[in-house]
Amino acid sequence: MPKFAVGNWVRPKGQKHRGRVCDNCGQGVLVRWAGTQKADRWSSRSLVKCNPPSALILEGSLDDALESIRSEEGLLRTWLTASNVPVAYKNILTLQDLSIISRAMGDNRPVFVHISCHGDYEGKKPYIVFAPRARKQDRIYLDDPTTVETFRESFAGLPILFSACLLGKYETPMETFRKDSNLSAIAAFSRVVYDSEAMLFELLLYQAMLVNGWTFRKAVDTASIALLKMGVRGGRGHSQRFVRVF
Repeated sequence: MPKFAVGNWVRPKGQKHRGRVCDNCGQGVLVRWAGTQKADRWSSRSLVKCNPPSALILEGSLDDALESIRSEEGLLRTWLTASNVPVAYKNILTLQDLSIISRAMGDNRPVFVHISCHGDYEGKKPYIVFAPRARKQDRIYLDDPTTVETFRESFAGLPILFSACLLGKYETPMETFRKDSNLSAIAAFSRVVYDSEAMLFELLLYQAMLVNGWTFRKAVDTASIALLKMGVRGGRGHSQRFVRVF
């Protein structure tokens, strides 16, 4: 019987980076490391079993009763639990919440950070909203130095999924935010998106990254193509893609 089953998460002895076993071959295994696209052959003796990467889902924009009738928690928890993926699902109301949660996360970093909130543009200035009954002063502008510093200190080097309408509409401000915040990539919807459409995309993204072990960019592109074939396009847009990755 092989030491590791297909689907097991493993890491080299004495190291922290993790990969998923995708095939057995003699005394070795093929491992696709998180964030890569190709599998490498490794000796089973040089690997140990480990926990899969955790999922970090941050949900803002609660309703007036401080509950979210559009919450995706039930669906995502069910899928992630069935896939043996530990999940931290947190409600957020302020920008400072990101710093607190990132400190608590420690070394158990997710393969990407999933932020579910509302988003839009003021002119060509992208902003997100976490607070219920949002006023203009509740907008968190992505070009604000405080926002940039918070994301850089909290999530530097990680990809971010903004599950929010319209943030992917303009390339330049999102690319600027990504570079200034030192994020590896950002995915965002470029159109108005219904909750059911967002959930379908998110499940495909989790499947691609945590089960298939693909890179963030490949996972986003593949999920987008799959939804397009299903006729999931979001609200009307001016020829923008449903989801864009920066």
